[in-house]
Amino acid sequence: MWLYLAALLGLYFLFRWYRECLTVPNLHDKYVLITGCDSGFGNLLLARHLDKRGMRVLAACLTQKGAEQLKEATSERLQTVILDIASSESVAAMAQWVKQQVADKGLWGLVNNAGVGFPFAPIEWLTKDDFAKVINVNLLGTIDVTVSLLSLVRQARGRIVNVSSAAGRLAIVGGGYCPSKYGVEAFSDSLRRELSAFGVKVSIVEPCAFKTGNATLPIVEQSLKGVWSRVPKEVKEIYGEQYFNIFKDLDPTMWLYLAALLGLYLLFRWYRECQTVPNLHDKYVLITGCDSGFGNLLARHLDQRGMRVLAACLTQKGAERLKEETSVRLQTFIVDITNSDRVAAMAQWTKQQLADKGLWGLVNNAGVGFPMAPTEWLTKDDFAQVINVNLLGTIDVTVNLLPLVRHAQGRIVNVSSGLGRIALTGGGYCPSKYGVEAFSDSLRRDLQEFGVKVSIVEPGCFNTGVSTRPIVERSLQPLWARLPKEVKESYGEQFFNIYCKNLVDLSTTGSNNLNLVVDAIQHGITAVHPRTRYSPGWDCKFFYIPFSYFPSILVDYVLARSSPRPAMSSHTHLASWEKADSIVTCGQECRRYYNSGREQ
Repeated sequence: MWLYLAALLGLYFLFRWYRECLTVPNLHDKYVLITGCDSGFGNLLLARHLDKRGMRVLAACLTQKGAEQLKEATSERLQTVILDIASSESVAAMAQWVKQQVADKGLWGLVNNAGVGFPFAPIEWLTKDDFAKVINVNLLGTIDVTVSLLSLVRQARGRIVNVSSAAGRLAIVGGGYCPSKYGVEAFSDSLRRELSAFGVKVSIVEPCAFKTGNATLPIVEQSLKGVWSRVPKEVKEIYGEQYFNIFKDLDPTMWLYLAALLGLYLLFRWYRECQTVPNLHDKYVLITGCDSGFGNLLARHLDQRGMRVLAACLTQKGAERLKEETSVRLQTFIVDITNSDRVAAMAQWTKQQLADKGLWGLVNNAGVGFPMAPTEWLTKDDFAQVINVNLLGTIDVTVNLLPLVRHAQGRIVNVSSGLGRIALTGGGYCPSKYGVEAFSDSLRRDLQEFGVKVSIVEPGCFNTGVSTRPIVERSLQPLWARLPKEVKESYGEQFFNIYCKNLVDLSTTGSNNLNLVVDAIQHGITAVHPRTRYSPGWDCKFFYIPFSYFPSILVDYVLARSSPRPAMSSHTHLASWEKADSIVTCGQECRRYYNSGREQ
């Protein structure tokens, strides 16, 4: 299912990219008014850029100097007007001037870009007038300009673009700036909904911090010093001169520094994770489940790196095949991890192999997936069959080998699954992998004081060849065959067929690159600083992990869209009820379904 979701997502972005590449025709014949064109976004980029594209730009500037500088840098098409958007008289005069310029063509575009940021400071340092000074420009001025020009924009079925800010979503500083930008967001949203019926489109631009020259250090200091100088003495004593100096030195674009710190952190993490444990050739690693799949590939990789691999296989055939493909360093042991006696024997054999060196790495990789089916098709023994291997077997192996791992201050890597975060199927697999997650977390906390590090690997879907259609059908057919007749009728033959197909798709349409999982396990064993969790596979990163944090009702809804519907689901009952011809018939239908439900 996730492949279809990914395909739909890709098609959506492709369609969106295509739509956004479409340009309005006859731009040279369209008028756009931009406020705040003295400097910054309005002047340096937008007015000049649109002028170069041949549009008829009406640039509103606060000062005559700003207007003259802009005129010198643009073509004769661009016209300027002096505007203080905090003054209703100035706004009214500007609106009348715009009406004369556009005549009967209407105003295609209105860009509310003008704004101020200062003063900003801790709220206790400010007055109502300080807030009003900013709000009158950024919010009320934007509203005044929009209302004055709305009829012209509607006439042209045009566009309105309001410049808000990232601070219109996250209030990071006291003062009128954040409230004004929050207000711009609300105004724009309501405006967009109101004007959609008229073909007018309203957009919001939310820039982060950009150096436009209006927030240099001298300007910030001058503003803050003015505010601080008038703060009452008792308030100054509460905050202190040191607080003022620190606040004054804070850059309002501090999130940029946070981004830089994040970048440094990621760089530092990359550097730490590149460090490899020395003397790998002298370290022993025991891996369970080495007959095939991840375990087999991992054993060969670690052997090639010179490590001393102890490979636990379920069958003699699997052990012999692995020995043929590896060096003489690799040793094998036949073990069924559900058999406590064999696990104990393996622990004793491992101790003899190690002498006094201890076990550097333990990889609990062995596991099974089937039987996997709707819960009503299964018995307690079906669940136990999987849990005994995936969870209890992992626990048994770990407990028996723990003294050897602790002796070496080594590593334990437990292979869980993306289904250890979201239960997609019935059966013991998901409960067992949820249990592996819990066991690993508690184990990690228990052993951290001993220098032992525990990692969890949560692979997404990988095609290991153990879940082909014949294998899936061979597992499900006996379960379906033993079901009582009434249960079969409840689900229906079609449900069975679709369920089989979904299981095959889930298992066989995954990635063929098993090295993604092997590399994660290998890093957990060989890195000086291993991660707590590894999530190989893009489906795990972008589906299982994010969805594990979503509300259950949302996850249930999404998963239900791709699940087969039983023949006698509640939706079927509802449809039958709606087809009843009379109240009597409805009652008969209800009683029949109620009685059949009791019998089942």
